[in-house]
Amino acid sequence: MRAGQEGNCYIKFTDGQVIKTVAPHYTLGGTVMGDRTINADGFFLFEDEANQIKAVIIFNPIMKAGGIFSSNTYAGKTDDFRGLIYKPKAKKKKDKKKDKDKKFSKYKHMEEDAEEIYSEIEGSWLRELIIDGEEYWNINNPELRPQRHIPNTIALPSDWRFREDLIYLFRNNMKMADKWKVRLEVQQRLDRKHRKEADKKRKKGKKFIY
Repeated sequence: MRAGQEGNCYIKFTDGQVIKTVAPHYTLGGTVMGDRTINADGFFLFEDEANQIKAVIIFNPIMKAGGIFSSNTYAGKTDDFRGLIYKPKAKKKKDKKKDKDKKFSKYKHMEEDAEEIYSEIEGSWLRELIIDGEEYWNINNPELRPQRHIPNTIALPSDWRFREDLIYLFRNNMKMADKWKVRLEVQQRLDRKHRKEADKKRKKGKKFIY
């Protein structure tokens, strides 16, 4: 089973800097037989368009060897990743409407997109993060072990901690948890229907009100 978040996310810092992110998909295996596995699939992208800085991390960058004279070949574990921080090449006018980020599947694609390379990234999302040979975190090193995130006590009403189905699940009230889960799914289907209808009207040039 393969799933993930679609679309772009934008992180805005207090100094006004905006970072666009594109998350990878995840593949779940072993649901029928064998060991249960989950692996990141594809790439993680971070981009500061104002300052022309891009970082791309490719997960599971296993490539078939192309001979002793071939470069950009790499073989490792499925949890490994490789990436670059770089200045991207200026896009041509004819390419502006194309989603060029979808092409990242191999290490060489990053090099082709780069005008100037600033740093190289490598590691494993289970073990460590290394940038230009320096470890920034390591799950086995207490001094470099990443800290657990601290939830914000002031959260939006849409925060998952306020979902009734999860609250009842936490309280082991499966009957009420299932009831609220069905209500949530019905509401999600209704929202999806309204979005599709609004999108059709938008494409036809019609004005609409939510």
